[in-house]
Amino acid sequence: MSQRRKVDKHTYIKTDLDIALIVSIAGCYYFNSCFVAKIKNTLKLCRILSDFRTYGKPKDFDKENKKLNYFSVVYQIFGIMAMLAIIVTPLMDKGRCEKENIRRNLDEVCGIMGAAWWPFDFGRFPYKQLYYAYQMYSVSLIYYATSTTSFTIVESTEHLILRFKHVRLLFLEALQCENPTHRKEFFNRTVRYHNEVMNMAIIYNNSFRVCVFMNLFFSAIVLGCLSYAVFENFSLGGLCLYILWATSVAIVCHSGQRLINESTGIGETIYNAKWYNFENNLQKELLMVMMRSEKPVYLEAGPFGNMTHGVLMTIQQTSYSYLSLLRGTSGRE
Repeated sequence: MSQRRKVDKHTYIKTDLDIALIVSIAGCYYFNSCFVAKIKNTLKLCRILSDFRTYGKPKDFDKENKKLNYFSVVYQIFGIMAMLAIIVTPLMDKGRCEKENIRRNLDEVCGIMGAAWWPFDFGRFPYKQLYYAYQMYSVSLIYYATSTTSFTIVESTEHLILRFKHVRLLFLEALQCENPTHRKEFFNRTVRYHNEVMNMAIIYNNSFRVCVFMNLFFSAIVLGCLSYAVFENFSLGGLCLYILWATSVAIVCHSGQRLINESTGIGETIYNAKWYNFENNLQKELLMVMMRSEKPVYLEAGPFGNMTHGVLMTIQQTSYSYLSLLRGTSGRE
């Protein structure tokens, strides 16, 4: 019969955190590799989104771009602080680790970010210091690159949202024209613009679909293990990595939800206009645009579906399931 054992919440040995670090670093490598593999599509998307020669610059573009630049700086500063906490945590726990080695007769190498094995004794100077420096470089590089890539996806999504807002505004202006001829010309021009924005969305998903899928694939496991590391055996590095990872997933899901709302809002704008006063041919074309707008534009995530608030809740629920599983397992011999 299995029985409960007392869990030492002050132990330095944190297998859960080691697993979270391994899975998160592996996920980050896959995420960045997928992004680099589609870099040509991403550059093409950036060129298209920055071209305003045909249809003009969206309203409040400069204001929104300035806001995005500001949040980009804040997000980068936040990411750097989180990475510093992850790097410094092993040094803060070094004394506790050495005491636990004596108490339990262990030979753990203290002062490194995760458990490691080498075919020689690397706990001596300068091997441990070189290995720790390598860990610092690797963790800083991979996490910083991943956070930058995540925000690149968010910025691209927000710029695509601006294009859909611009299309809505142009449709509204076209339908407010009193002259039927000018109204028809303006409307047809806006329809062409709408088609171009929809094509932008295709390039957009071709650029980010795979890397977003890899991010979601690892998120529940990483967040579940980090939650356990924080609640059962508090780790400052684990807490900072949890906040950084959860924030990255949350902002991508939120932008994906906003993209859905804006792409479907075009049909609502046309429906609320006085379309019943227009000529029959234009009414038919308006109906076609509304029917097309009923199908939202998503930030796709492969087999996992699309990035929405609902997917964010699913990730949190799944990570809680992993947390419950780990807590239940830790209480059994």
